[in-house]
Amino acid sequence: MRLVNPLIALLFSTIASAQQVFIMSPLAGTSVSPGKNITVTIERPASLSTSEEVAVVIAIHSCARNLCAPQADALGEILYNGLFNPHTNFKQPSEDFNIRIPQSMSNGSALLTVTHFALIGAGPVPWMELKNVSVVVD
Repeated sequence: MRLVNPLIALLFSTIASAQQVFIMSPLAGTSVSPGKNITVTIERPASLSTSEEVAVVIAIHSCARNLCAPQADALGEILYNGLFNPHTNFKQPSEDFNIRIPQSMSNGSALLTVTHFALIGAGPVPWMELKNVSVVVD
């Protein structure tokens, strides 16, 4: 029985890792301007395992005055909170989100975070992950 639990955990982690998303844009170090729109592209590579996309939350947190807190502690200002419906075109399934950088954002480093929610497997099992990219507000 002790061997079965680690094997199940390994299998689940392999299936879950196949559901990960990636922030394709903006790239790390991209300059963004307060009050201006940017496109956030979220890609979820195709997978053989069963999954149902639930939602994503896109947030930005200024690091200008101090170090950024870990995303799990503070997401910052929510820019989008809603459905995630990646579409397949000539590349991996992805979705573009047109979001506005808050006018109140301080100049300097900021952390753009995507929180991804999905249901995976036949169970299904809830899945959540956080991905981020550093941008520069100027």
